[in-house]
Amino acid sequence: MNRKIQKAKKTKQRLTPHDSQSGLQSRKWRIGFTLLFLAIFMLRISDVVLNPQFWAEDGTIFFRENLCGGPAAIGDAYAGYYHLIPRLIALVTSWFPALFAPAIYLCAALALTALVLYVVQSPRLALPLTPLLALAVVLPPDSLETYGNLANIQWFLALAVVAIVLSRPAPSRVTTSLEIAFVALAGLTGPFVLMLLPLFAARLLLDWKSPPARNRASSLTAAAAIAASAQIYALVHNPVTTGISPNFPKNGIADVPLIAAAAFFNHTFGPLLSSLSLRTMAWAGVLEIAVFLTLILISLRSVQLRFERLSLLYFGSVVLLASLYKFKDTLLALVPLNNGPRYFLLPTIVASWLMISVWREPKIGVLARMVLTLLLISTLAGFERAPLLDQHWAYWAKKLEAGDKPRIPINPKSWFVETDCTVPQ
Repeated sequence: MNRKIQKAKKTKQRLTPHDSQSGLQSRKWRIGFTLLFLAIFMLRISDVVLNPQFWAEDGTIFFRENLCGGPAAIGDAYAGYYHLIPRLIALVTSWFPALFAPAIYLCAALALTALVLYVVQSPRLALPLTPLLALAVVLPPDSLETYGNLANIQWFLALAVVAIVLSRPAPSRVTTSLEIAFVALAGLTGPFVLMLLPLFAARLLLDWKSPPARNRASSLTAAAAIAASAQIYALVHNPVTTGISPNFPKNGIADVPLIAAAAFFNHTFGPLLSSLSLRTMAWAGVLEIAVFLTLILISLRSVQLRFERLSLLYFGSVVLLASLYKFKDTLLALVPLNNGPRYFLLPTIVASWLMISVWREPKIGVLARMVLTLLLISTLAGFERAPLLDQHWAYWAKKLEAGDKPRIPINPKSWFVETDCTVPQ
């Protein structure tokens, strides 16, 4: 009987909603860390913060299609999925003069990033050292093209969704409702809800015996399932083509593992060791992945945090494998620094989170801290992005406001916004 009571108490302790408002997880500390880490985030893209400019699809898709289609553009899919949040922001931005559009997009991207940083520090998240989890979000070594724009905001939103799935129930119904709404909106912004749906189902099974936790998990799973259904519909009617780069030769299937290892290594340690040959990077990547997997497999012997670690390992692996599959024919295109770093953003951050999760473990914790230190040194070697070319948005905005329909240059180089809606983008 005593054993049953103790087991029930442990189950209740794991599932009962509670917020620890002491120490580094208090609200004041969370807000302080969020602002500090957001400042670091902004320092890495200081040129855009000082001179806001459109990046890629911010101009060619969200701005242009709202300009041409108005509110109806909200329901348009791009690259095989819906982008609800960026399109809503594009609609609101259209209420203001065009001069302010890049600045509004930047502020919206920074606000969403700050929200992610705040959410991943939740005291309801079982993972330890949550401020370090937030810091890892702003310090990946080679993902600066994803910073400060709406075109890549879905990569960051996915991290907050993961944190919500792995968190205990909130004591407040308002907080739970906000979490459900966030999952729905983030699920309709990018394809990651499809990859995360199994985690929602696993969370529901884990919480099934506790009514409050089960109700929350059921609502979250329903929101994720509805968003996933919409994204499947978009994918079926807007199929995605395999990533092909004409500047790189095709690779054989047998070459995929070593090229993938080289790409992963270069996007994690490339800023620090950029002069290595492809073959050296490949074997260094194999060693990196082997060390990482060994640490995680050893940590899984303990029941504590097993669900969280397995969930992170699953999500990071699925995102990485999906990206590699997309470029399976020209995988060499992903090896150079600054070539598709967004595809390695989530795997790198998730790997850092897993290393942080074993920070305090005896023996393997030392090795995990060494890996994190090397990642930090690599980040510092390429801390700030090279300034983007000033495309003089103010000049083009005046022409647009005057009724002209100019072809506006934006970043990256050779990208343009066709403001004449009769001309294809």
